[in-house]
Formats: sequence, C-alpha cells, structure tokens
Amino acid sequence: MLCSVCTANITIHMVRKMKKEMGAVVVKHNRLIEGKYDLTIQEKRIVLWLISQVREKEINYLTINIKDFSSFLGISGNDIQNQFMRVIESLMERVVKIFNEEKNEVEHVHWVDYAKYNLGENTATFRISEELIPYLVDLHRNFTKFSLKTALNLKSAYAIRVYELLKQYQKIGERTITIQELRDYCGIKEEQYLLYSNLKANVLERAKLEINNKTDLRIDYIEVKKNRKVSAIKFIIKVIIDITSPYNEIEKSINPIDNDTERLELFDKMRSYGVIEATANELLNNYEFIIIRASIENITLRIRNGEVINNTGGYLVYLIRNYYKNMSSSEIAEKSVAEKRQEAEARLEAAAKASIAAFHEMVNDHQRKQ
Repeated sequence: MLCSVCTANITIHMVRKMKKEMGAVVVKHNRLIEGKYDLTIQEKRIVLWLISQVREKEINYLTINIKDFSSFLGISGNDIQNQFMRVIESLMERVVKIFNEEKNEVEHVHWVDYAKYNLGENTATFRISEELIPYLVDLHRNFTKFSLKTALNLKSAYAIRVYELLKQYQKIGERTITIQELRDYCGIKEEQYLLYSNLKANVLERAKLEINNKTDLRIDYIEVKKNRKVSAIKFIIKVIIDITSPYNEIEKSINPIDNDTERLELFDKMRSYGVIEATANELLNNYEFIIIRASIENITLRIRNGEVINNTGGYLVYLIRNYYKNMSSSEIAEKSVAEKRQEAEARLEAAAKASIAAFHEMVNDHQRKQ
C-alpha cells in the first residue's frame, strides 16, 4: 500500500502533466453563457475542458487520459475507471436550455452525445453535441472568453457559474440578476436554499470569496429589495488583469507559492491531525485552500491553548465542511442604491490593497522558510 505522501506526489504528478492544456481559453457564445442547466463540479470541469479544446467545426471528437484527468475531478481510489465512467454517464444525461430571443426559440441540447472507453489504454473519447458547435467556434461577436485554468481553480460549481456570468458583463462593470434568475442559472433545485440567508451563505458568499481570491475579477454585490424582501442581486465588477492575455502572470500574483506545493503541505497537515487519506484528497479537491488552512490554524490554536479535542481529524473535517454555515448573516443597513454602490466600490479597493499586502506577506513567509 502506498504511503500518503507518495500518493499525494502521484496526484501532483498527474496535475503537472495536464498543465500545458490548462493554458487554453474557454470561448462561449453569450446565449450559451446564459443557458439554463445543472452540472456538478466534476461535470462542469469536463465541459469546460472539452469546450477549450474545440478549435474547428470538424473537431468535436476529443480524447483524454482517464488517470491523468481524474485528478482534476477529485476521483481517487482503486476503481478510477468505473468512477470516471459513472461521471460521464451522468453528464451525457444533462441538457442545457439555450434561449434565442430573436427567433423566440428554446433549444434543449446535450453537452456530450457520445463516449468511448479504451480500457487497455485507459483513455476516453468524447463527442461534443454538434448542436453546440455554433455556440463555440467561429465567434466574432456576442461571446465571452476566460482562462480554463482560472475556472478549474474554482472549487464550487456555483462560483464557476457566477464567474462566467460576470465575465460577460466585465466591461459594463455591473450586472443585476434576479434571485429566480440566479437560481435558474446555477441549477439550484426548488427545495434547495429556500431561505435567502442560506442562498447568500452557500452561493453568493462562497462565489464572492473564491472569485476574489482566485480570478482576474474583484466583485461585490448589493441586495436589491422589494417590499423588504431581497428580489435581486446587483453585482459590482472590477477587472484586475486580462487573464486571457498570452503575457498574463496571474498565477504568480494570486498564488505566489506553487499550487502543488501548497496542496501537499495542506495534505500532510490534515493527515497529521488524523484525517484519512481519501477524505483529505476530497477536501482539497472541493474546498478552497484558504479555508482549509484557516481551519487547520483554528484547531492548532485551540490545542496550543490547552483545549482537549478527542477526535482532531473529525473535528477538522467538520470545521472545513461547515465554514460557510458559521458565517455572519447580518443585514446591510437600509441605504440608497448609490450609497451602497459607493460602499461596495470602497470594499473592493480595500480588498485590492489587502491582496497586495497578503501577497508580500506570503512571499516573505515563503522566503523565511527557505
């Protein structure tokens, strides 16, 4: 049986093999950006990668190495092939609703309509539905583009969805989305997040935190109320760098410490507190590193202060999984939209300054450890 460090190193090796392809750009027609669909984070990552690899109308068959690609999907264990095939089977059932207001039409299109597995070579070949091709290639107007690598760094499917929607409006600098539209765009089921406070904590705040820490956008939002009830969200959008530029160094500015090194460090710390290997990998694949690190620091401080924790591993997992549930949900004071916008922009400026300060602190800390 492989040791935990060896297993983590194997995962990191797989990630590095895929990095060349991660430099691609995702380009979508705005009708597809505004399509209504429900995808898991694993399905979303597959779709984004497939879209980024489409170059010509004739090339809608794409082949990947299952073992290498599975690391991005959070798939691990002894039955990677079967797990991967189950994800693809689920994806092949998913449909995106594309609205064409000019023609007053609605298309229901599958993302992937064909899959073949070569079990001997451990590869999978997909075919993107031909009906999607017009929304992906030969686009000269009404399209949105963003970095594949940036999108794959986001751990929440909601964060990816909000990021896409705000990238579409980045030149305008703001976008208002009704609560119902937000639910539809994100594929939130009717029984999910019935209370606005739950929607805010699990969708809005999580997306905001991830987008501000991992992408080229800095965002905030204003709650638009009707009859004292939040009816819409007005997003404020600022671009800090063109992440699709071939000269972009965004990864260095946002993540000065190599992402693989940080992953291994957090993996080792979780294992040292008794978190089992499979759970540690699952947390690293589905939660932001900053939340995992904050949770580790929380439990470390408690132990240093003499607190006795019987099951440190279980408690650490609880802290990570319940981070958003413990966030404050205090209401924003009643102010005019103009005042709220000024307040939001001020917070964005403060966040930008804090990001620069944090960057220098991380660099200094990294140098001290050398």
